[in-house]
Amino acid sequence: MDFGWSSSRYNHSNVDAENEEIEDRQSTTSSESEPADGKGLASLSVPELRTRLKAIGLRTVGNKNGLVERLLHPERETPAQIKNGIAHCCLTADYILRAGLNWVNIGEKRQKVKETTSITRFKAFYGVEPRTMKDAYDSFIDLCSEDDTSLKDFMMLVEWLKKYDTESCMLSRWGLDEKHIGKKVKKVGKKMQLASKKIIVLNLGDFDAKEMIILSVDCVNYPTTEFRLDPGTEWYDHKSHGPGLKYEYAVCVHHVSASLYDLQSSYHATATDILFPLIIMEAILCLDQGPFPAGKYNDMSVFLGMEKKKQPKAEWNRDALYWNLPKGKKVIADSIYSGCPEKVMIKREGHPEWVTEYLDRIQNRQETYHERLANFNILSSKFRHGKSSEEKMQLHRMAVDCVAFLVHHDLKYHPLMDV
Repeated sequence: MDFGWSSSRYNHSNVDAENEEIEDRQSTTSSESEPADGKGLASLSVPELRTRLKAIGLRTVGNKNGLVERLLHPERETPAQIKNGIAHCCLTADYILRAGLNWVNIGEKRQKVKETTSITRFKAFYGVEPRTMKDAYDSFIDLCSEDDTSLKDFMMLVEWLKKYDTESCMLSRWGLDEKHIGKKVKKVGKKMQLASKKIIVLNLGDFDAKEMIILSVDCVNYPTTEFRLDPGTEWYDHKSHGPGLKYEYAVCVHHVSASLYDLQSSYHATATDILFPLIIMEAILCLDQGPFPAGKYNDMSVFLGMEKKKQPKAEWNRDALYWNLPKGKKVIADSIYSGCPEKVMIKREGHPEWVTEYLDRIQNRQETYHERLANFNILSSKFRHGKSSEEKMQLHRMAVDCVAFLVHHDLKYHPLMDV
């Protein structure tokens, strides 16, 4: 299945014509092996500096010192160029690491530590490492054509998803007032939600015809604040003993490759220096449905599309996963799905030991994926946004899609186990 990895503009197995044209236009003195430091660039002539700037879509006006500075830090160019994707390919994971820490008030002095320490601090604020952030931003720009979202706004949204601080706490880090922070995270979040829906898809036609077990399925409840305009027991989550929303996740069983990536590429490398995998990693999450009131539906009801007890089968929701599984295909789930043996395989007494172990590994992998999502505080803590019940559910769904988008890209560097 094609979930978007193959569309990466930096995949060396499919270098696009634009990058080749850029390389052809570069001066013969601009070797890839030449370090892009101030001393090396200062030795170039002004026409050579302008040729390099033109090749990567940056401005060529100014004196020599300004041209050198622009080549050393292309990411500092005018927001319009970065926003429109003209120069976002110049961004490196190393710059994202440094800039991301600066934006959360960890300055240059505090960054004079081991790179692993800086990355740990970065992940504490953003939930993913700089390489993942770079890939996610590149994908976001590619999927949102002619988008005007800057890297800073993108990372402010990610920090909001990870920390889920109030806007009043965020203003000291991002230099905006509460009103503008709230507007920006929602605006960028809705764009990321649309991008997420383009890469997390269930295409049943791509599974092997001989493959019987294709997915593992489970539901997760996320806590929220009270639905004050629509109170009722239907929101009650028995796990958190409070209001909550339920989501159903379907994860591919066999359509995921083990880590075949060369992860030794430096954080200081440019896009053209990074080695890509021999086999492209496929997204394993292919379906997320919700939100549903946590107390109104159990996991089986969501799977079947049954909205109330003893509802005639003819009235079940045909958008549910049960109705979209082809004949002869099954999913793996826990014992609550035992009433649907024609579509679901669960652990049962009498299974050989190897079958039980196989099913355990699949379910454990699904739980690990849920933990990756819950690593973002916006999902693990009580969701407080939204005035009405409908708005709260819409914004929570946006948050779930955004987190799934980030975890999707993080699986490139931290894949789940094979089964």
